[in-house]
Amino acid sequence: MKTELCDRFGIEFPIFAFSHCRDVVAAVSEAGGMGVLGALAFSPEQLEIELAWLDAHVEVSLSHPIQLIANALGPPPKDVIDRAHQHGVKVAALVGSVAQAQKQVVLGVDLIVAQGWEAGGHTGEVSSMVLIPEVVDAVGLAADVLVDPLELDLELLG
Repeated sequence: MKTELCDRFGIEFPIFAFSHCRDVVAAVSEAGGMGVLGALAFSPEQLEIELAWLDAHVEVSLSHPIQLIANALGPPPKDVIDRAHQHGVKVAALVGSVAQAQKQVVLGVDLIVAQGWEAGGHTGEVSSMVLIPEVVDAVGLAADVLVDPLELDLELLG
């Protein structure tokens, strides 16, 4: 399945895998999707090690050739979004409510990842069946909207 996101990120399939495990990120990237490394908890030194490993195993990863920064909880700081955009890097943000999605769009986020409580409950109490259409209706034209019901595969809506 070829979509606009495939063209935008140079991937074969519109599958995004968000993980703290570099092996998962590499496997999804090698299979034609986009692996996204959850890197906030890494020290700068450990992040350099992880990104260097990804470079060696995928030939992908502001000093590494990254294409996407994703923020999991809360909005990314505006200066981080602006700096990413200055480097041609898209910014994604995970949301569990319409209000969160609207705030992310105002800040300039490019991709909204709508995640219901089925993905571990850390985004709120709204189920994906309710959340997804609400987010698409609220911000679908302002940003690309992705859904993540099980934190495995993400499909483009819209």
